[in-house]
Amino acid sequence: MAGLTLRSVHKAYGEVPVIKGVDLDIAHGEFVVFVGPSGCGKSTLLRMIAGLEDITDGEIRIGDRVVNDVEPRDRGVAMVFQSYALYPHMSVYDNVGFGLKLAGMPRAVRDAKIRAVARVLQMEHLLDRRPAQLSGGQRQRVAIGRAIVREPDVFLFDEPLSNLDAALRGDMRMELARLHGDLGSTMIYVTHDQVEAMTLADKIVVLDAGVVQQVGSPLELYNKPANLFVAGFIGSPKMNLITVISQADGVVTAPALAGTLTLPAHRHTATTNATMTLGIRPHDLELMDDGVLKGQVRLVERLGNETIVRVMLPDATEITAALPGQDQIEIGQSIALGFRPESVHLFGQDGKRL
Repeated sequence: MAGLTLRSVHKAYGEVPVIKGVDLDIAHGEFVVFVGPSGCGKSTLLRMIAGLEDITDGEIRIGDRVVNDVEPRDRGVAMVFQSYALYPHMSVYDNVGFGLKLAGMPRAVRDAKIRAVARVLQMEHLLDRRPAQLSGGQRQRVAIGRAIVREPDVFLFDEPLSNLDAALRGDMRMELARLHGDLGSTMIYVTHDQVEAMTLADKIVVLDAGVVQQVGSPLELYNKPANLFVAGFIGSPKMNLITVISQADGVVTAPALAGTLTLPAHRHTATTNATMTLGIRPHDLELMDDGVLKGQVRLVERLGNETIVRVMLPDATEITAALPGQDQIEIGQSIALGFRPESVHLFGQDGKRL
């Protein structure tokens, strides 16, 4: 097992850059999640670490070894693919042990390793079955077992849960978290699902258009997003963003606001008449008769433990509120929402956090 270092890593296809200078340090034993929208470069970055894609420029180091020109099989990594990539004519036992067999490992040693991994993944009863006889979750366990049995320095997961239904994804997230705790291995996980990122990661790397937008723990990204992209991407439902104009003494105004809002002293902006973006999490909104966000309800989603409400403000801005419990709010109803001024996030005209 080992840590991982990326220094000024670039990737271009012809004249088209897709990874634009990534610098990253991953400590031994960390669970790191690459997250971002489709096409942001997260899977490409993972494949470059695995050696399945050549890098255009920069350096990738696993432990103390530069692996730019090292073959994938010699890098000390094991990858779990979205498609599972199991051999349909082989049993689970043979699928898990195939890499060891190719490496010439003695049968007795190979058998012990396969059965040990099967115990860890609670699939000892599946060893004689073939992939066609398995559920999606069971196939994913086999793919993970095939990676574990190699005892790699780094595990790489490329959207491994995206083919599973919602309930099974939740179960497999818990299994992966347990597995990481048991093995203590370095794991890098790619997903477009920010809920997976928040629940699994020690560290999240947010990517957009091949550029790292922010690196930090899940709560660091949630509580202090570095820019508008991270603010809008991390959190479910996503953060509400409203354009406001700063006035004197920390007062802000906006067509979306019914009146003015006074920010706490430590949040004042020094520039009067500056355009800013105010961010407020849906869970920080609450029903208030004198709330500064007044509008008409456009959509209601009743989830039992909370009620998600979409509201159209006077300037046609739509916001989302996550209200606790089972509020009897109806579509077309006029409501007022408020929030504690301390809960707001402010971003400048350049999109960066103030």
